[in-house]
Amino acid sequence: MKSTPSLQGKTVVITRAKKQSKEMKQLIEQHGGTAIEMPMIDFRLRKEGYEISSLFDYDWIFFTSVNSVRFFWELLQQHEIPISSLRCRFGAVGEKTKRALEKKGVSVDFFPTKFTGEEFGTQFVHSAFTGKRILIPKGQLASDVLAATLRKFDYHVDEWIIYETFLPTESNHLMDPSVLKDVDVITFTSPSTVRHFFQLLEQQHLLHFVKKWLIACIGPVTASEVKNHGYDVHICPETYTVPDLIKSINEWYKMRRN
Repeated sequence: MKSTPSLQGKTVVITRAKKQSKEMKQLIEQHGGTAIEMPMIDFRLRKEGYEISSLFDYDWIFFTSVNSVRFFWELLQQHEIPISSLRCRFGAVGEKTKRALEKKGVSVDFFPTKFTGEEFGTQFVHSAFTGKRILIPKGQLASDVLAATLRKFDYHVDEWIIYETFLPTESNHLMDPSVLKDVDVITFTSPSTVRHFFQLLEQQHLLHFVKKWLIACIGPVTASEVKNHGYDVHICPETYTVPDLIKSINEWYKMRRN
């Protein structure tokens, strides 16, 4: 007899950016669930706050997210700088970031075995690679752990804020009580999605719904933000990727079904 999909009859909310929700939506639906998109975050290029002419002075450029790759390339295109003109090597945190660089035709020279800024910095420091001048392009809310770790070992590190994170205006209209009452799982993929989601719930007096939901976070930093709001995190995978997040939700329901 064919087994029942683990998410059948379950409604799962996706709070990540609209442009980044496709994979998660497909995975939820593959396991029988209903995915509802409530994007709590979006991004835009920041056009000032860095010295573009110094781009050629770095030995390394480290990318910590797909968005950092996306907006760095927008920056290059805006200033008509070909990537081949940069005399540096590249590092990436996370499989998706690595793949995003490779799709741009860039060879990733350093890739850590664990997907956190601290692990990245520690592993790089103890590697055989040379070069002390490092650039980290990032968003305004990104952690400074990687830069701080490298600076402890006398690396010269510059952080460029090349994109901004904001709450989309249309998100305000998505918090419908008739929809929220049927939700089973809320997924969060960044601290910003958590902050914006709870901000809207509070503004619209809808916080009473939270206690009935399963809360699933992609990693410990995001989970910590949920706990800062006073709520428990039920699911947090050991590997901080979307497939592992959905896999963990599946396993949670399978265990209780058995």
